[in-house]
Amino acid sequence: MADIRSCTVETRLASFEVRQEPPAYRRYLRSLRTNLPALVGLFVLIGIGIASVAAPLLAPHDPAVQDIARRLVPPAWSTGGDPRYLLGTDALGRDVLSRIIYGSRISLAVGILAVTVQGCIGVALGLLAGYYGKRVDSIIMRIADLQYALPSLILAIAIMAVLGPSLRNVILVIGITGWVYYARIVRGEVLALREQEFVVASRAIGCHSLRILLRHILPNVTSSIVVVASLQVARAIITEASLSFLGLGVPPSIPTWGGMVSEGRQYVATAWWISGISGAAIFITVMAINLVGDWIRDELDPASKRARQVSTS
Repeated sequence: MADIRSCTVETRLASFEVRQEPPAYRRYLRSLRTNLPALVGLFVLIGIGIASVAAPLLAPHDPAVQDIARRLVPPAWSTGGDPRYLLGTDALGRDVLSRIIYGSRISLAVGILAVTVQGCIGVALGLLAGYYGKRVDSIIMRIADLQYALPSLILAIAIMAVLGPSLRNVILVIGITGWVYYARIVRGEVLALREQEFVVASRAIGCHSLRILLRHILPNVTSSIVVVASLQVARAIITEASLSFLGLGVPPSIPTWGGMVSEGRQYVATAWWISGISGAAIFITVMAINLVGDWIRDELDPASKRARQVSTS
């Protein structure tokens, strides 16, 4: 009888055991496997990243070498194409495929570094505005409103016209014109977090404001920062392509996708591949980033995921 009772007690205790949650990375991998668009986008981005890093090994030709005798050669699959130039050549006889591969370096570098600059500025100002409030909040938000009133691309064009074309200037300009998105979102979350009990307790025991911001508030807004950053990369790539298209981006000697679109616009009727293929590269990269960014947003913000499921049902 005692054995039966002990078995019963053990069974009841086992039923109350808390199941250990799987590691976060396993949950994300499982979610990614069920999200085909995000999975495809991730593989595309990995491929572009590998191509940009290994450009000297993958590019069949030097992207800067000109060969007027082979100008405007169509892609290899078209009539008159040359197998040595899979995607054809441009008006100066440069290999389009090699320039596409090297151009991915500029797009990814601008996307990552410009978003880093945006995040550092926007997150810092958003934390200060939300935590201190009053006059600090008013000054920062009025500056943000003023920048919102000016289209970011127009502002970037004006600044680049003054500074001159260079990769460093492009990164700085895109970073300076995009910090507002981070600042407004971070400020809104900090306004709610600064009244939470753990923040009030930290003030009560004498913690310095900087320690509270960095150790207690910033980790709680990291997910929102990651979501905004993942979507801002695509915006930065488009802005860089627009500036290069207008001749205000990086110098013309450096191959960029936006610059290739600009170079091929006068040959669209006879050599569509110059602008068409480089434009397709921009489209595919931005689409892949947006697909992965949507998945990141759904994973880090369950409320948006539920709202999307309700809207589609």
